[in-house]
Amino acid sequence: MSEIKNLDAVASLDAMDAHVDDWRDSTKGKQRGIFSFDDLVKVKLKALKKRIFTDIESIPAWKMRECIYKAPGEYEYFYDEWKDLNVGDTWGNNGWSAFFKNSFDMPERFKGKKVTLNVYFGGDSLLTLNGEPYQGLDPFRNSVLLTDCAKGDEHYDVDIESYYVWHSNESTVKTLSCSFIGCVDPEIEDVYWDFKAVFNALFMPVLDKGLGDVIRAALKEAFTHVNFDLDGEAFKAELRLAKKVLQDKVFNNPNYASEGNLALVGNSHLDLVFMWAYKEFIRKLGRTHATMLRLMEQYPDFIFSQSTVPTYVEMQNRYPSLFEQVKKRIEEGRWEYIGAMWVEPDCNLISGESFTRQLLHGIRYAEKTFGITPKTCWVPDVFGNGYAMPQILKKAGVEYFVTHKMGIWNDTNPWQYRTFWWEGPDGSKVFSIVPPTHFIGTVEADSLKMNWERYTDKATIGESMYCYGWGDGGGGPTRNMIEYARRLKDFPG
Repeated sequence: MSEIKNLDAVASLDAMDAHVDDWRDSTKGKQRGIFSFDDLVKVKLKALKKRIFTDIESIPAWKMRECIYKAPGEYEYFYDEWKDLNVGDTWGNNGWSAFFKNSFDMPERFKGKKVTLNVYFGGDSLLTLNGEPYQGLDPFRNSVLLTDCAKGDEHYDVDIESYYVWHSNESTVKTLSCSFIGCVDPEIEDVYWDFKAVFNALFMPVLDKGLGDVIRAALKEAFTHVNFDLDGEAFKAELRLAKKVLQDKVFNNPNYASEGNLALVGNSHLDLVFMWAYKEFIRKLGRTHATMLRLMEQYPDFIFSQSTVPTYVEMQNRYPSLFEQVKKRIEEGRWEYIGAMWVEPDCNLISGESFTRQLLHGIRYAEKTFGITPKTCWVPDVFGNGYAMPQILKKAGVEYFVTHKMGIWNDTNPWQYRTFWWEGPDGSKVFSIVPPTHFIGTVEADSLKMNWERYTDKATIGESMYCYGWGDGGGGPTRNMIEYARRLKDFPG
């Protein structure tokens, strides 16, 4: 590998940021109006993000074979040889998949440093590291942690299997947008996330004008300590002053306090079939769950929830090493097996017998495989629910019910209560939650505030459920969501 002396080479990350912003704004269903001060802050944040990398080294050309994915383990290749793919080169077409491979050594000068692999081919991918499924790559993540403390002599064999699209409305031809390993300075990265969390808070709905003025003043003062003409310890010494400003003026601000709690649920709604066939669901679950396991290693307080029996059955069959890691996390209480049914079924059309068997086989599987008895009916994405469900759920030992769609997509009859006892025709009751916001959510101040503003039971319950993580096509929570959650826990407003 050849060393890159100019850190502007990480400019390729800007395209990734823009892509993620497009997805985020689309999910929120709005476009933000930005003032000139905010434009300036965004420019400075991009510059600060690039300084997170203190040293980088490019990776040689990737080897590529394109194909059609016929079934798990079955592929129809378009050619026999492996072709070179460099940054800026394109691959793919409608319905195509591809395999990429590369090998590289850790530079000796990286010894003692936190090192990440930064690569993105477009589409939806699973990265395998030294023979083990390791992490997903998708429109929301292109950085893979290799080590927190490099020895300087590690060797890595990387294999990546990619599908040309993650969800929908994407181009069919993809581009290798970045490919390098970099030394990450944890202290600079920490201050970057502080700035990002504070800046994003400016876009809260019904933002108190006084709080908005405080945030802008704090950002302006903090950025006076960010001197991009400095390097090394001199640069970081100034950043520490910037961090103190944000801590004193914003994070620890005793004013603008608000009452109530949000219970954050990290999840990935993963449709078995939607805009993809079941065979693609199998690949999606491998990508999603490998990523969640890596996040658990990096964030000891991160908890993830995943539903549906087929997800676990296919994981055990297709990704046995991931399955064993998940079992350990379930035992630790870090991975929540959620949902008592076999799948998240349509709840309008099926019969009572079908409901009964969904619960019978779903609960039996969880008890036999993981030694737990699910107590929650988790159906966030169904289009309605049969009125006899409380009776069936109660007789199956299910105590709780959670659904989203009726409460967030109903434009005719506004949903009256977010937490309530749902009573069936025989008098059976289950405690029910209809969260105020979508089960696919980012963790930013405006989204969290929106959830609380729409919550109907502030005075009686005082705690709303907020689901976060990319879904439909899988993916789950990202590092930035967890970083924001840590900083917004006691955020003013």
